[in-house]
Amino acid sequence: MAKRGFVFTLDALLSVITLISFLTAIYFLSSRAAYDSAAGLLMKKRAGDALTVLDASGALSTANITAIDTSLERMMTGANGYHATFDYYYYWDGGYNRSFSLDFGGSQPPSSTVVMSQREFVVLESNRVKYYGIGRLWVWEQ
Repeated sequence: MAKRGFVFTLDALLSVITLISFLTAIYFLSSRAAYDSAAGLLMKKRAGDALTVLDASGALSTANITAIDTSLERMMTGANGYHATFDYYYYWDGGYNRSFSLDFGGSQPPSSTVVMSQREFVVLESNRVKYYGIGRLWVWEQ
């Protein structure tokens, strides 16, 4: 009779261990699901698309400050903050020299996740490179 009680106790102990393992697994999986990795990918895609639109519209090639600022404000509305930098390089004296830089947007808060997208663009004049530029756009959640 004593052996029979031991088997039931062992069965109950194994059931409790299984239950604790199951609950622990659910806890860890739900805590990992709280971080949405897709949000960072969507922000990077949004930044890349914004730079592509600015380049395709001609705003980057003309360095039109008003057009760039208006377009960025329109495309980056919502829950995202941004900062954009556009550096322009002209060919002069046998090499490319940085001519000027344009900055738009706010400053990054210290505790946010930031993604960055970059686009290089070239402006041709009479089939020669007049200047080229590098646009960088940082995006974060506010």
